[in-house]
Amino acid sequence: MKRWLLPRYQGPKLAPFPFKDPVNPALTISGYLGGGLHSHVFEAELDGKKYALKLFKFFDPWATPFKAQLKLGLITLEEVASVCDPFNCECRAYGRLKEVGREDLAIECHGYICLSPEQGAELADRGYDDWCRRDRHVRKPIMGIVKELLDPRRPHFTPKHYDRMRKDVTDRNALGIVVLDIRAENYIDGRLVDLSKAYVSPHPALDWDSTIVPRDMVQEFCTRDQLCFDEMMTDWNEARPRSCSGAFYDWKQGARNVARLSRTGSGHGPINKRQ
Repeated sequence: MKRWLLPRYQGPKLAPFPFKDPVNPALTISGYLGGGLHSHVFEAELDGKKYALKLFKFFDPWATPFKAQLKLGLITLEEVASVCDPFNCECRAYGRLKEVGREDLAIECHGYICLSPEQGAELADRGYDDWCRRDRHVRKPIMGIVKELLDPRRPHFTPKHYDRMRKDVTDRNALGIVVLDIRAENYIDGRLVDLSKAYVSPHPALDWDSTIVPRDMVQEFCTRDQLCFDEMMTDWNEARPRSCSGAFYDWKQGARNVARLSRTGSGHGPINKRQ
């Protein structure tokens, strides 16, 4: 059976979860772990092992920073979905981490799955029917990404995680991954667990030569992660008195390095744009 890599767009892609029997996959979805704007996360058992299963809501291409470009016909709905749909964002981000051997820069990913209509109906019977499904999504399955299962009761991070977390931000940016959602809630034990907003080169918002996105916007996207990381640490310290052992009193603001960018027409991956 052919193993489709997703998304079907230039750049990195993610393989499906390697079920022992892809025709009759052994999948049991159990406890609800949490949810948000883009997804619901469950504990699940696949081929006898426990994982976190992130199931994604359906995507509206018009609810993106590319609304004006869509109206002007500068980019298609399919192109926006390929690089901005939260499911595709995670596929591309994890695909990049896997292709360069840097899966340590986020929680471990084991591939994607698509639910059968019966599995979707079973979730609806349990009350999980908020998938933002529209008429154009009627025939489309709910898509999910299989991740390492961590204890959500663990802290977001502690002072001992700071140096590695800060380096992880610059390392991801150097690989052409801009997370765009750096905040404490997206970490467990100092490890990034959410890449659903990530822009991954090649991407029109990370293209210095883009005719679609102005350069000031490209620059803003490429520096946002490090700015948000510094703001996250500032908020963390302000919420804790200096007498608290959990405060990062000695942290230093990170350098505002830009992420690696793609060039229009380049088939060799991201390049580094130096200021």
